[in-house]
Amino acid sequence: FLVVFIMARFRGGMAYTLGMVRAFSSSASSSFSSLAVATEGVAKGGGFRSSVSGVQAVIFGSTGFLGRYVVNAVARGGTRVILPNRADDQEFMHMKVMGDLGQIVGFGNNSTPHILRDEALLGKALEGADVVINLAAREYETPNYKFGEINVDIPKRLARLAKAAGATKFVQTSCVGAASDAPNAYLRSKFDGEDAVRSEFDDASIVRLATLVGAEDRSTRDVATWVLKSPFTPLWDGGDTRFRPLHVADAAAGINIVAKSDDHAGKTLTFVGPKVFTKKEFADMVVKEVREPDNTLPLPLTLGLAMARAKEVVTNRLPFQPPAWALDPNMTSDALLALSDGCHYDPTDAELAGADLKSVGIEPRDISKGLSLEHLRAYRYEGIDYGSTATDAGQSVSLYKRHATQADGWQEMDVDAKVRKDIR
Repeated sequence: FLVVFIMARFRGGMAYTLGMVRAFSSSASSSFSSLAVATEGVAKGGGFRSSVSGVQAVIFGSTGFLGRYVVNAVARGGTRVILPNRADDQEFMHMKVMGDLGQIVGFGNNSTPHILRDEALLGKALEGADVVINLAAREYETPNYKFGEINVDIPKRLARLAKAAGATKFVQTSCVGAASDAPNAYLRSKFDGEDAVRSEFDDASIVRLATLVGAEDRSTRDVATWVLKSPFTPLWDGGDTRFRPLHVADAAAGINIVAKSDDHAGKTLTFVGPKVFTKKEFADMVVKEVREPDNTLPLPLTLGLAMARAKEVVTNRLPFQPPAWALDPNMTSDALLALSDGCHYDPTDAELAGADLKSVGIEPRDISKGLSLEHLRAYRYEGIDYGSTATDAGQSVSLYKRHATQADGWQEMDVDAKVRKDIR
């Protein structure tokens, strides 16, 4: 009404003022929705962060290791992203800057810890969704989530509700090696999850991923932690298991393209890295990067299985939540069973040649080169430019000047790698 009053002052006359009031009152009494700007289905901009794609995507598992990369890949194209979560807003606050203002919206909070089990809440989260991407999964069982629920029942529920909400695309992530006759329960549950999704959303896209490497991964950081804090780093099954690790950014870029394109509907794609590693070669790469002496020790798989099963007998009978170290996902009998021919089955198979990732326009990077292992520099003893085995001109700390207090004042001195620990 203030606007109407100002207009009346300039236009003059009470008749005009009363006419404007009647028109506004009439439209307001019917609906305010006509005043809103419709953006659904409208694409504007050059396809970058400040564009509007007209698409709404709902991403489950967005706060996980892979999730934050997928959110970044999807949101940077101008897509509105809904992030269902079971925690405080701070869990995804760092992802809000991945999209333009208001384009990344959280759904849920501390009062919805079991949102994946609540169909009413899931239905609200999926309202208006065009694309649904499910990254939520578990590589090991916990007291709250077993394989059958998190890897099978929940994906099926999401696919059914997404279909009912009118979503046109559904992307389900799985694991390389998922099969009905896989050697461990995790891989069998992932295969069952694929079938469950397809039973509800027949043209859903399935993306099977290899072991992922990146700044927040477990694959490289666990090896680095063993190297630094243990007298030896175990390599189960002799370290001969072969696999093709993939950089997480390449996986996220591929998932984004699959979600946007109609060409991959109803297909199962396998995303792997370009280079074959054995577990021993992978560990050696990490050891070299953190600049520590090689303490890897090949051990028989039977010994690891015996240790893991003994631990599980104890932890499964505890009346309380086991400590984090007891739930080490790499030291469970189920995870160890996959080392022989499970998730890392024969990487010479034509299916694992990287054709699927290249078919979506992504050239996977070699994780042993460039910035892929930059995060491991933080594990170097006494700083990122040092390391216990730093000796040559390119690595030696003798290139750096330090000051030591002498009787006659400050004196500049070179510090050799061999004496660093003595003057620490």
